[in-house]
Amino acid sequence: MNNKLIIFKKLFKNFLQNHNKDNRRTCFKITLAFFIKCILNDGEDFMIKFKSKYMQNLMERIIDWIRYVLMQIYRFYLVKFTPNDDKTFRKYELIHCGVGKPLHIKVCNTPDESFIDMLLNECGLFLVEEYFRGSDIIYDITINKSK
Repeated sequence: MNNKLIIFKKLFKNFLQNHNKDNRRTCFKITLAFFIKCILNDGEDFMIKFKSKYMQNLMERIIDWIRYVLMQIYRFYLVKFTPNDDKTFRKYELIHCGVGKPLHIKVCNTPDESFIDMLLNECGLFLVEEYFRGSDIIYDITINKSK
């Protein structure tokens, strides 16, 4: 337990001294996960997950979905209430092809791996494995080097 407290103090000290916003966020995430999994739950290893993020902001995605719903309603109106009114290309496309769902791309929120490696080596932690699930990155970290 004494070893875990020393590691936690090093992680917390590094968090306080770091001025880079992204590195500070990464350090906080590692420190919090270490505190919960290793000190409170008395474990030897823990997992860090960096989730992906959307390229468009939330407001653009909401507006795209509202536009999609309105176009679906307009298509329903064209199909049910205006027979044989597909004279323009726009109406023809809506009636016969339908409305496409909005496409929102997620990108991997990759942390600075050299900073993570430096931080883990400095504090006495070891990176066991790195996983890619979809566009998320997951790191398995342990205190024991033997794993």
